[in-house]
Amino acid sequence: MATDLFAIYVDVIEMGKRLILDDWIFPRGARQEQLRRYDLRAVKVGDAVSQTWRDVSERHAAREVLARSEEHFRLLAENSTDVVVHDVSGTIKWVSPSVRGALGWEASDRIGRRFEDFTHPEDSSLADDLSKRMRAGENCVTTLRLRHAAGDYHWVEVHAGPYTGEGTQPAGIVASFRVVDREVEAHERLTAAEEQYRLLAQNSTDVVGHARNGRILWISPSVTRTLGGAPDDWIGMDVAEIIHRTTCPRISRDSRQGARGSSVSCVLASRRAAAISTGSRRTPGRL
Repeated sequence: MATDLFAIYVDVIEMGKRLILDDWIFPRGARQEQLRRYDLRAVKVGDAVSQTWRDVSERHAAREVLARSEEHFRLLAENSTDVVVHDVSGTIKWVSPSVRGALGWEASDRIGRRFEDFTHPEDSSLADDLSKRMRAGENCVTTLRLRHAAGDYHWVEVHAGPYTGEGTQPAGIVASFRVVDREVEAHERLTAAEEQYRLLAQNSTDVVGHARNGRILWISPSVTRTLGGAPDDWIGMDVAEIIHRTTCPRISRDSRQGARGSSVSCVLASRRAAAISTGSRRTPGRL
């Protein structure tokens, strides 16, 4: 190493070459066990050599840390199923390769385009609101539809917020999203089922109730017509006080099982309710 450097200095003196070496490794310490890096500059001046050595070991270490960080980020971006997008001034500057698996696009298809260019027309107001809130410094989460390369649309859940570069200077917006078609479909089925149940419970002549730990949590409005009292009057009542044990032994038994921690739902037909209320008050109370 030192021999090579000596040969270079010989060329500087004998041939007048300028010496420019960056990140030159040179040992330091009594045993030369410590390796440092230098930027070397030398030029012939008359019969002498003018030279400078600048220690750049910290710069080299910082570059290695940055390279490892970039490698970790590259592995994350290329292998994650989530899609990461960097937007600057409303234009996509970078998007992770995972966009191909999610929506069929090559990353280059997105560069230079606007996020709104791929948004479903009915969700454009959501995308506009999302952009305004992020530029105001908010971190946002929303669900909307994005266009697949094949032309159809998919539901995605977007997490986005402002991105700060070196120091505290704003450097655009970073967003990540994942396809949630199955989740949206499941939610819509659940909502539809709940609506059907609500319509059934509110319009049926039967009384529908839900109890947990032996106490009524919910009861359908038809209880007013069948047994008397507003639904709120029945909430929190002990099931054992409402159902006649000799007339409805099975329901009584089930309610006691529910008292051990499981949930119990029961339906009382109007004729059974009438039988239960025979000889008793038509408002909540012990039968």
